[in-house]
Amino acid sequence: MAHGITLGKLAKLAGVSPATVSIVLNRHPLASRIPEHTQEKIKQFAKLHNYFPNHLAKAMKQQSTGIIGFVCGDIAQPFYAELCSELTLAVERRGCRLMTMLTQWSFEKEIEALEQLFSNALDGAVIFSQAFTECNERSDRFRKPGIPLVTISDFNNIGVCRVASDFRPGMEALFELLTANGFTRFSAISGEI
Repeated sequence: MAHGITLGKLAKLAGVSPATVSIVLNRHPLASRIPEHTQEKIKQFAKLHNYFPNHLAKAMKQQSTGIIGFVCGDIAQPFYAELCSELTLAVERRGCRLMTMLTQWSFEKEIEALEQLFSNALDGAVIFSQAFTECNERSDRFRKPGIPLVTISDFNNIGVCRVASDFRPGMEALFELLTANGFTRFSAISGEI
């Protein structure tokens, strides 16, 4: 893995303290106290040496990565694509980023995705899955208090926060519309075909 220049080395090149570099590059309010020519020098050195902030170090200091995970089987179907899009917008409005992991609806892959996400200290996760419908050793690790996990499921997943879909009002509205337009015979297909 290639590593660029560090903040400390960048500070030495610019002839300032690492704190000054951090203040300037993170657009901290204290940057207004740093002379404009010093700010420009720091920014030029950062650009010249392809400096990227170390988000892991920042996350450790702030105790937050700003990343929310979304675990879903796939997003090829319009419902899941729209759900992913809306989650992305909601998360970004809160100053965070959404990391989506697709699992092809495999229980093993869902648990592996959660393990990977939480081992990277993300701030929380949303999972569209049935992984928590039954108790088992691997999913039980995520049922502990303090684990920021929400499932989107119609099942009562004991020990895990959940958001459930209520399709009844939508279906009632659909049938009212169909009957108002003269339709009297209905057929519905649900789930995988």
